[in-house]
Amino acid sequence: MSSWFGTNLTILSTPYLEHLNLTTRNIEETKDFLLTAFPHWRIRGQGVIKNSSYSRKWMHVGDDVFYCALESAQSNESVLFRNKIKNLLIHLHTYIIPYSRLPYSDPGINHVGFAVDDIDLLGKRLLKKGYKQGIIAEDHPFRKRIYFYDNCGNEFEFIQYLSSSLIEKNDYYYDTLTAKL
Repeated sequence: MSSWFGTNLTILSTPYLEHLNLTTRNIEETKDFLLTAFPHWRIRGQGVIKNSSYSRKWMHVGDDVFYCALESAQSNESVLFRNKIKNLLIHLHTYIIPYSRLPYSDPGINHVGFAVDDIDLLGKRLLKKGYKQGIIAEDHPFRKRIYFYDNCGNEFEFIQYLSSSLIEKNDYYYDTLTAKL
């Protein structure tokens, strides 16, 4: 660590992802998915966010280093109110809010990727609990990938690296050569 412009504040020499914040339709479903994928994780904290316009649940699921901050999606009443405002705004042609997000097409997070030690065991755990497997990744000599959806439609990628070499782990040339057009 080093000092930030001569102050007592320190900066990380290597930034890392500490958490991600995911709004989901059902916190319990997403929590169950994550704890199935990562049995060593736990619920770090949970509660309810309240203010004058809404109240919704939150939960942090992870370990001491990284966690997923889960928040419940807005209630149907909030969505109905938001849709009335959205329709008014669209009618006035002042601002257009998309009705829904199309993954891999519209802006936003498409999936979250986790590096794991045993992808086959993880995949079996998720399949045994009935989670839907996503796309089948192309074979690669230095990594294995699987994609799964939780019961709320959130997509997760799991990666097992088969090499300790950074050049091999981060090889994209092989993917380009084998891509099906």
